[in-house]
Amino acid sequence: MTAFAYSPITELLATAALDLSSADIRVIALMSDTTADTDEDAVNIDDITTLDEFDGVGYSELDLASITVTLVPGSDRAQVDAADGTFGATVAAGTRYITAILYYVYIDGTAANDIPLVFDDTSPTFPLQADGGPLNISLDPTGFLHIAA
Repeated sequence: MTAFAYSPITELLATAALDLSSADIRVIALMSDTTADTDEDAVNIDDITTLDEFDGVGYSELDLASITVTLVPGSDRAQVDAADGTFGATVAAGTRYITAILYYVYIDGTAANDIPLVFDDTSPTFPLQADGGPLNISLDPTGFLHIAA
């Protein structure tokens, strides 16, 4: 189990080409056939060989709200956090369990332009299956991305 930021993100942050406090960040639920966990150098969503997005009826990707970037005194890092959310109010089971989530920067909704940000399969709730009710996700309370100095 791991969580990591995709390699190209470091250049975007270092050159100020990406402002995480104002970016449109979204989350995709992934199933077990994804290669998002091994395509760490993906520049855009298209570069992920097999995305394997969750396919339960009623599912929709999560558009993060209340994104904050906060300096954590004494730890030499900034953390990016957002409000918890839902992938849908009535989501049916998919063909396979959800095994991870992918945070990405929404540019225009096309896989060739949208930028993978963070892969995370560390949640204690994975594997997760929808059951016809709300499909909620609780984000790490310390933030979904930590940027060290």
